[in-house]
Amino acid sequence: MRYYRPVKVISSVGRPGTDGGVITITSDTEPTLRVDGTALVDGDIWWDETNNDLYIYISSAWKLTSTDITPLVTLSGVPEGSIDLGTFTGDVITDNIDVKTALQELENNADGVPQQISDAVLEGSKIVSPNGTEFILKVADDGTLSTEQL
Repeated sequence: MRYYRPVKVISSVGRPGTDGGVITITSDTEPTLRVDGTALVDGDIWWDETNNDLYIYISSAWKLTSTDITPLVTLSGVPEGSIDLGTFTGDVITDNIDVKTALQELENNADGVPQQISDAVLEGSKIVSPNGTEFILKVADDGTLSTEQL
């Protein structure tokens, strides 16, 4: 049983003297004109009552909007509803921060790492980058090399 049936035009946002602004249309068929018979304009919104889909009119066509956040959850690497990135095993990125801050910390740290060994100077057992950051070269049991900032 349906308790709510919206009117055909449920909102309108515009300025006096313009085309009337963006409107929202609810319909089970794709609108080709506004309810008042005028042409659709970029930004008009259509709610498909049958399929419960939301469309935006852009460049003379209806574009389906997406409410599926699965790709963003997968990309973030943290569970849906998380408000930060959780904890990290290293010491470059601070625990429990947002994505932008984490990327900035990573970029700031990368600025001091030599991009090529020719950019750095070997001083005894230390590697010194062009900006003066000092590193030591570590050899793991399996023979892989890594650097550690001093």
